[in-house]
Amino acid sequence: MALLDSLAYSNADRYTDYEGRWIDASRLASEFSSDYVSVLSKAENSFIEIENPYGKLDMAYLVATVKAGEIPPAEYCEDRIRDIIIGARKQELTRQLEQDLLDKARSNGNFKIY
Repeated sequence: MALLDSLAYSNADRYTDYEGRWIDASRLASEFSSDYVSVLSKAENSFIEIENPYGKLDMAYLVATVKAGEIPPAEYCEDRIRDIIIGARKQELTRQLEQDLLDKARSNGNFKIY
């Protein structure tokens, strides 16, 4: 794998290594200037080879894939997980601040029920 990586890097017009990060199929397809259905239909034995309009061969090696409906790896979902956690914390903080304001208003006699 290291030799293949080195050969690809030294001989390619353009080389992209995602450094072990997961990407979605639409991002991969954008590297081929195509849609993901067309690109993934060309996948064979973890390789995708498509001749571009300039007569050059665009290639990708798929280290691993996750099919639609399967659970993606946690690394792929890190941003979403972080957003969910931060959202929950913001919600709890807002609820607590509202409660503190109500408690303070009641204790100061500034709270009237109509």
